[in-house]
Amino acid sequence: MPTILSVLALLTYSAASVLLVADLRADRPRTRALGRFWLDLSTGLVVLAVLSVAITRGPIALFSRTWVFLLVAVVIAVGGLGLRLQFSHRVIGAATAPVASFLLALQLLEVQRVAGAESELGLVLVVHVGLALLGLGIFGLAAALSALYLLQDRQLRHRRFGSLFQKLPSLEELDTAGFRLVVLGFATYSVGLVIGGVEAWFVRDDGFDLRMLLAFFAWLVFAAVVHLRLTSGWRGRQSSWMTVVGFLSALLVLLFYSFP
Repeated sequence: MPTILSVLALLTYSAASVLLVADLRADRPRTRALGRFWLDLSTGLVVLAVLSVAITRGPIALFSRTWVFLLVAVVIAVGGLGLRLQFSHRVIGAATAPVASFLLALQLLEVQRVAGAESELGLVLVVHVGLALLGLGIFGLAAALSALYLLQDRQLRHRRFGSLFQKLPSLEELDTAGFRLVVLGFATYSVGLVIGGVEAWFVRDDGFDLRMLLAFFAWLVFAAVVHLRLTSGWRGRQSSWMTVVGFLSALLVLLFYSFP
């Protein structure tokens, strides 16, 4: 059942992505309404998929490598609902639905690869994985807002003040909301990283591997974004690009974790 729900969520998120991006390019009320419908349905399906895993396999199974992409996708989905309180659904949907679609596609590949094999996790690893995935999902939301910032900035620099410019939020709104998400994700990811590092070094005696190096690089990128913003007022395109790079780096850690 979780796999079926994930497939349905991937299909509906893909449909929402196409429709909402098309609506951003040209005002089409019917397209917008359909996009919103598929976006809302996708969110419900992702939540149901998570609940299905928790009920049929136990809550701890959610933190095994089999379902990690699904957990990040649900953070994107639920976080997107929160962002829609501040921004229009078509803007947030156009930015977050493609990210969720990609994560669900990776989820289905992972399920096929491991064929239902789920490793046992101790409490420390559950906390580590849970916080890291929550932080990654928040970074994904921040990266989505950064992508919107870069798109709106491009409209301004090229003096394109058409319908797309009017639909997108202001640079100030996107920058402020994106930075708040970066700070929240950074705090969560940092705690998860510390717990995972201590557990790997002292409990499992795994030493320092490529995954830890990539995780530390992603942490450094976001640390730089936060530090430069607070000390130098640094913002704009450079900050947005670094947010996207940081998210992709953290996502690579998850890929190495799931596809060793």
